[in-house]
Amino acid sequence: MPATVRSRIRRAAIAIAVVAVAFLGCGAAAAADPPAPVPGATAPGTTVTWGTEPADNQVGTGRPNFSYDAQPGGTLRDGIEIINRSDRALDLRVYASDAFTTASGGLDLLAADQKSNDVGTWITMASPSVTVPAGQSVTVPFTLTVPANATPGDHTGGIVTSLVTSSGGGPVAVDRRIGSRVYIRVAGQLQPALSVTDVQTSYDGTLNPAAGGTVAVTYTATNTGNVRLEARQRITSAGPFGLAAATVSPADLPELLPGASLTRTEYVPGSWPTVRITTEVVLEPYSSAGTLAVPVAEAVGSSGLWAFPFGQLLVLLGVIAVIAAYLTARRRRATRVEQAIAGAVAAALQDNAAADTAGTDRPNAVQPNVVQPNAVQPNAVQLNAVQPTAAQPGAVQPGPAEPQDIRPIRSAGRHRR
Repeated sequence: MPATVRSRIRRAAIAIAVVAVAFLGCGAAAAADPPAPVPGATAPGTTVTWGTEPADNQVGTGRPNFSYDAQPGGTLRDGIEIINRSDRALDLRVYASDAFTTASGGLDLLAADQKSNDVGTWITMASPSVTVPAGQSVTVPFTLTVPANATPGDHTGGIVTSLVTSSGGGPVAVDRRIGSRVYIRVAGQLQPALSVTDVQTSYDGTLNPAAGGTVAVTYTATNTGNVRLEARQRITSAGPFGLAAATVSPADLPELLPGASLTRTEYVPGSWPTVRITTEVVLEPYSSAGTLAVPVAEAVGSSGLWAFPFGQLLVLLGVIAVIAAYLTARRRRATRVEQAIAGAVAAALQDNAAADTAGTDRPNAVQPNVVQPNAVQPNAVQLNAVQPTAAQPGAVQPGPAEPQDIRPIRSAGRHRR
């Protein structure tokens, strides 16, 4: 065996042996020493779960969240109950924060390192942190003080419980938060209002002449009033004079806080390409907190686009081409028939003319007997007609004619008896 081949085999055997030793060593270490829990993290097989809800007290019982009707400058006391469903004690931070509408339409609360300017500054917790024993609950009292200059309408925030842990023992902190919403309606004039702005549309057509396309409409809804509002959507796309209108009613808009905006994209299928398509967005607002004492006007926005019926035009061109081909073929057939008839007539006339010419030029031709007027026909008997003579003055009128024997005139030919 060549030296080069033996050298390669030897190196491969050494490499396999090293990998096997390393694998066995790792397996032994794993079997001998199970990993220790990371400080501050959840131990394997352990679930950390807790929840919050309004405490049952003189303010109310069985409440899903905190909701108050307050006067400017008013104060009230309440409490939040924290339930630990884990098998170990939890050390939680507790603080109040402002709420905001997310880009997807959800409701979220500011993190602890973000500054609050509204409800988050109106609530004072009795303690900034709390330890909740495993399987037990703790109530944390708080005080709500509404500023004297608070604006009328809805103000939204929440009370947050937070568990901060490190990620894998590293410097990155993981903040697990659970909050309970706080809705406050400050007395005063309510002005619910929505607006629809920045409406943009696009058209996705099809070459299928029997199917319409789809209009995509993107718009921004803004709560310009001072009341929390949701809204029903109604979107219509139509051609000129409302021709071929298509309407959809997508899911309602989620709750919009006063001053919040939300951008949505909806689709209107079955929209026919009528050259010009106008899309109208209509929002019908309603209060998240129930019936409002004041009416809420609809919010309307619209946009137009050009959409040409290419599929229908192709079909129309095809129909026109078929009709034109049929008419052309029909005209050609008629022309051929006319030409054939004209040719036959011309040939017949030519044949007749040739026959007439041939008959005139033929010798000893028997000419037809033509009867001439006053001509003496052979073997015809002529009678001398006596013409009356007009009487003239002084003339001697002849007497009566004497009878004459009238004998038949015999023919000069022989007669056989």
